[in-house]
Amino acid sequence: MKQAHSRSGIPLQAVYAPADLRGFDYERRLGTPGAYPYTRGRRADAVGGWIQRELSGEGEPSRSNEQLKYLLSQGQIGLDVIGDSPTMAFLRTQQIVHLESSVAKVVDPLGGSYFVESLTDEMEKRIWARVLEIEAMGDPADLSDKGWFKRFFEDAMADYSKRIAEGSLPKVGLNIFQIPEEEDTLLKEIVEGKIEPCWSRIERIKEYKMGRDLGKIRQVLTGVYEKAKGEENLMVPILEAFRSGATMGEIGGMMRMAYGYPYDPHGLIESPI
Repeated sequence: MKQAHSRSGIPLQAVYAPADLRGFDYERRLGTPGAYPYTRGRRADAVGGWIQRELSGEGEPSRSNEQLKYLLSQGQIGLDVIGDSPTMAFLRTQQIVHLESSVAKVVDPLGGSYFVESLTDEMEKRIWARVLEIEAMGDPADLSDKGWFKRFFEDAMADYSKRIAEGSLPKVGLNIFQIPEEEDTLLKEIVEGKIEPCWSRIERIKEYKMGRDLGKIRQVLTGVYEKAKGEENLMVPILEAFRSGATMGEIGGMMRMAYGYPYDPHGLIESPI
């Protein structure tokens, strides 16, 4: 039988038993829910149920606000405001697991699992081994300057892509259980549809910028730029810039310029100073 591995490359056994956790210290390694170091969650009970989280909030703020209120009215408990379209499909899936399996009535239902705890221990060992290996190589700043970390992540991404291409790392819909293109129509009109610009929001931003004291804006942004070129604390000039009405994009642009990069990476907006 071919050896199975986790996505991180950890060998997996077919069966896990108490012997795989020999010497396991319950209080130190796992503990109880609601107790430090909170490895099993911050609550000691299941009051409040399972917190379901969905990605939502794409588009103009007013439309996102309507979407978030709708999700809450449909039973959503937690919200991650990042942006997506098929939110309701995922919400219904979580509601079925939450309400029909009774899993939300138990705190940390997988806590103490021979498999989960054994896998966690192995991951911790590998992480510490990597940390010690990097520390033994010298100053992390020097490693960064020499491109070691960049190469490390590039190699990891290349290996990940290779495993997907070879099929050794299954990805449903990508290299296994693929749906013929002519049948893959779920949400296709949303994915391929052109998103209409939020013209009203654009106009409000233009009005906001033109209504500011532009002389003051240039002054505070110049302050951010000058401080960013040195090694002084940037918090004071950044807060002053925000208080004066500068936007996050303008402040970020000043910092990019100070570090030798274009104000606008896309070359579409000119620097205000």
